[in-house]
Amino acid sequence: GPGILISLLCLVLICAAILAAVTVFFKVKRVTVSGESRYSSEEVLEAAGIAEGENLFFLNKEAITNRIFRDRPYLDTVSIRRKFPDTVEIVLQDCVPSADGRRTRCRPRPRPPS
Repeated sequence: GPGILISLLCLVLICAAILAAVTVFFKVKRVTVSGESRYSSEEVLEAAGIAEGENLFFLNKEAITNRIFRDRPYLDTVSIRRKFPDTVEIVLQDCVPSADGRRTRCRPRPRPPS
């Protein structure tokens, strides 16, 4: 009947309003780099490839993490955090030198997609 049609229409309008709000708001205005690492913030920001104006909800954190890990053998962990309404925080941790000082011990890295 008409009640179901009106309910369905309201649901569609609510979903459209939420989608519009998510795409219009929550744009990246700032990217910060913190943590303990030998790599410079500038180097990490360039590798991350996060553009100003990208939507926080649509960031591919796995792809960003893989880009940062690439060619940076001393990184142990990379954490990408969304800080609403407009900031992305990248937290780095370098590998810890082993007790003998000759090698570094790192956690296994995520495997990039083939």
